[in-house]
Amino acid sequence: MLSDIHDIEPIASNTGIRERERLQKRYGAACWRKRKRIATIVLADGSVHRAELP
Repeated sequence: MLSDIHDIEPIASNTGIRERERLQKRYGAACWRKRKRIATIVLADGSVHRAELP
């Protein structure tokens, strides 16, 4: 990555997250949020792109 992660935007929370049950079993109960994040990355061929990170 060339830049810090920016443009962090929540896209789902609590019951809107399909993996919530697995997350709660593994890490405990919490207010889970799924977020969309953007960063500038460099691919193997050297090209630079903005990418959405999971």
